[in-house]
Amino acid sequence: MNTNQLCPKCKESSVLVPITGNRWDSYHSRAEIALDCIEEGTIDAVITDPPYGSGGTTVAKRLRPSSEKYQSSDRKEKLPDIDGDAMLPEAWIRMMTTIFDKVRRACKPGADLLVFCDWMSLTRFIEVIGAAGLYVRSVGIWDKGRCSRPNRNGMRNQVEMILHARRSGKVEREKDIYLNGVFQYPTMRNNKLHLTQKPLELMHELMQLAPPEGIVLDPFQGSGTTGVAALQTNRRYIGIESVKHYHDIAIQRLQEFSTP
Repeated sequence: MNTNQLCPKCKESSVLVPITGNRWDSYHSRAEIALDCIEEGTIDAVITDPPYGSGGTTVAKRLRPSSEKYQSSDRKEKLPDIDGDAMLPEAWIRMMTTIFDKVRRACKPGADLLVFCDWMSLTRFIEVIGAAGLYVRSVGIWDKGRCSRPNRNGMRNQVEMILHARRSGKVEREKDIYLNGVFQYPTMRNNKLHLTQKPLELMHELMQLAPPEGIVLDPFQGSGTTGVAALQTNRRYIGIESVKHYHDIAIQRLQEFSTP
């Protein structure tokens, strides 16, 4: 994508100039840095799966490496940890507040945001998103099915939440969109490219909130599933990922699924 969203500072920077493809850009950077390179009021929708900063009911458990929290112990090849996941709660809140404030600045008035979280991080995300000047409209449920992790003498970790937020303002749509409140897609167990990779079919369904030909932003790109879904549904895409292993995978996938 021959984007006009770069600020002059980033055009001169060899570090923050994104890798660019047909209808997409991808930054290898931390979100709080790369978001400064996106022009204010240019993003049509944000669909993202941030680090939850959870994975346990105590601080000690939350500070474990994400590869221990989210990956089966019998997997031979360990995937890299997620940047920003194993943090003290106070540091995580400061980081996310900064990031979502910059996300709001990048969004057009009326832009929709869909943010994945779990039950332990739900209230913190609501507070962070509200503090950034965005308002939460609803919460959806992703039902991952019975293949999700069980809890001994308790309930299976079968669902994740999807926060729907919006920047104030109004968007003119060709037709109104009515998404379900519950999305039933089995979690990925085999051949995962990322520790918390989401099903492509789920991202296709969520992509309906982004206007056709609009720019979709994912400041926590991971292995690029949001970007692939955006390209396959005739949207444009900007992604940001700080872990080089995952960024390289995302680039390969975006190049593979780019349409002429």
